[in-house]
Amino acid sequence: MKIRTNKFQKGFTIIEVMIVLAIAGVIIAAVLIAVPQLQKNQRNSSRRAILGRVKTEIDNYIGNNNGTVPSSNAFASSNNCSSATPGTFVTKYLNPTSSFTDPNGSAVSYCVWSAAGNLPANASGSTAAAVMYAAGHICSGESLDTTGTSRQYAVAIGLEGGATYCLDNQ
Repeated sequence: MKIRTNKFQKGFTIIEVMIVLAIAGVIIAAVLIAVPQLQKNQRNSSRRAILGRVKTEIDNYIGNNNGTVPSSNAFASSNNCSSATPGTFVTKYLNPTSSFTDPNGSAVSYCVWSAAGNLPANASGSTAAAVMYAAGHICSGESLDTTGTSRQYAVAIGLEGGATYCLDNQ
């Protein structure tokens, strides 16, 4: 008489379970590292879009005023982004109360960027995005260059991570 033995056992070995858990851990770690960076990039893209819209309105102003760029006073009252009040250009062309909202949910502030190479006070440390304007300047990377003419301007906005995004009409 033959005795049958069942050599097949149901279930997983401990090693198989540990391999699956290790793979799951690697996937979770990758997601936890990637998601905050993706969110930061999305917020910075929104800030770049805000600056692009501001630049478009400045170009509209220039077209309506025979090539004259807005004066610094027409843009904002001071170079302190936390306390500057919007000037006549901002209130007429940008409608600051409803048009622009920072990705963090705060209203965008406006200030004058007057010193080449330096950001205005509270421009990058504020909780809301600050649009900085400099008449007679052009961008030089993330800072201002003083070689601009009276018909040139630069606008910039601070990004997360300490960078500055600058556009000009050069």
